[in-house]
Amino acid sequence: MALKLKIFHKGILLVALPSLFQVVFVVTLSNLLEKAELEAKTASHSKEVIASAMTLTRISVDAAMTGASLGVAPTPEAEARARFIMKAADIEVARLAFLCAKSADQKAMLRRIQELVKILFETMKSMEQNSDNGFEGILGQRSKIMKIRLIAIKLDAALNKVIAEESAAEEESGNKAQEIRKMAQQLVWIALCVNISLAGILALYFTKSVSSRLLIVQENTSRLARKQQLVPSIEGDDEIAELDQAFHKAADELKELEQFKQQLIGIVSHELKTPLSAMQVNIALMAGGITGELPPKAQQKVKILDSNVNRLIRLINDLLDIDKLEAGKFELVIKPNSVQRILESAIESVRAFAEERKVEIDCVELSEDLRVEADMDRVVQVVVNLLSNAVKYSPEGSRVRIEALDIEDIVEIRVTDLGRGIPETHISRIFDRFQQVEASDAKEKGGTGLGLAICKAIIEQHGGTINVHSTFGKGSVFFFRLKKANVSDGADDPTALNLEREVLMPQKRDA
Repeated sequence: MALKLKIFHKGILLVALPSLFQVVFVVTLSNLLEKAELEAKTASHSKEVIASAMTLTRISVDAAMTGASLGVAPTPEAEARARFIMKAADIEVARLAFLCAKSADQKAMLRRIQELVKILFETMKSMEQNSDNGFEGILGQRSKIMKIRLIAIKLDAALNKVIAEESAAEEESGNKAQEIRKMAQQLVWIALCVNISLAGILALYFTKSVSSRLLIVQENTSRLARKQQLVPSIEGDDEIAELDQAFHKAADELKELEQFKQQLIGIVSHELKTPLSAMQVNIALMAGGITGELPPKAQQKVKILDSNVNRLIRLINDLLDIDKLEAGKFELVIKPNSVQRILESAIESVRAFAEERKVEIDCVELSEDLRVEADMDRVVQVVVNLLSNAVKYSPEGSRVRIEALDIEDIVEIRVTDLGRGIPETHISRIFDRFQQVEASDAKEKGGTGLGLAICKAIIEQHGGTINVHSTFGKGSVFFFRLKKANVSDGADDPTALNLEREVLMPQKRDA
């Protein structure tokens, strides 16, 4: 059964397992090094015991020779030599006793050595004290010489036994220390291999359980933004699975909202637009006098009613247009079109409104060869919207300037006004739906707040960009960029406007 762990727990596991392994490795390596150090100390101790025993061996030989000298001719020099040997032997026996204090077997051997040394020294002292030069005295001295030699042989044998045992112990400790060092080296290499393997396994586990699943969430985020079908839900109970489930839930809710929006658009299209259009016709007939001459107050009411109905119809048309644009249901005829003709058509559409507002429109003359790859009707719609806004927000007697700039492989069309401008806080969202600089603009200036959003959708479907530079209180410059067409691609057809589309380029939209 798979463990159901949160990302927090997986992170702890990712850190804890290598740390635990490192602790085990360090403890094991420390124990091995401690054992190797202990064996090295044992070997060093054995060397010291051997050195002390060998020193005593040399002293016993010197004692035997000095004893012989005392037995033959007890001179002051021989006596001094004997005292020196006895003192050196006492020091070395004491050292050997210190070295062998912790071993029971060595203590027994040490007692035997101490006894032999004691007998040896007592015999040598008795030889120093002997002053009888007669026959018996000489025999006694020779007997003591033989005794000293015998004791020296026994002492040498005892010391050789100690040397042999300690040599064996030193060799054994040295071998053990060498084996332990080899084990420590092998442990280091094994730990390195295990550590690398463990890191690889944990990395694969983390990648599979976290990173790869995060990529799925990222993919779902992108698909959600593009309104595409999401990748199937991630299994698990951790935070990533919960996040993915939230995305699926959001996608389902967005799908329901989209269905609701389509229903609402259907209602707006069929249940509102049709009666409003009929009302518009009837209002026009009333204003034309079909029901008789209207009193001045009635004419004023009819005029207001006509304005409101027209505003509602524009709002409905804008809503339907922007929905079609965003859904990719508008079919664009992309072909070379003269920039000069686009601007002239837009200016002609806005001219009456500009004259009414007492605003002049200046257009910079362009070369007939300057063309853009575009749907002329839609680009004219964009320019008309930008010109209308510029005229609407410009003071009486001012000028609105429209121009086109040839920039390498693109054409930039600019509309410049000297109106009130746009506050910096509004510039970032001026192309969003229902965005107006002031809340009173819809009532005082007219408009639905959808015009710039529609312009943005049209230009983006052409593969272009649209933006604005504005200084509040000094005016604005709205501009958009489209791909430039080559002159060799052919001239635009003046009769092509509002006719059946020749080249259809449906803008696909992700579901």
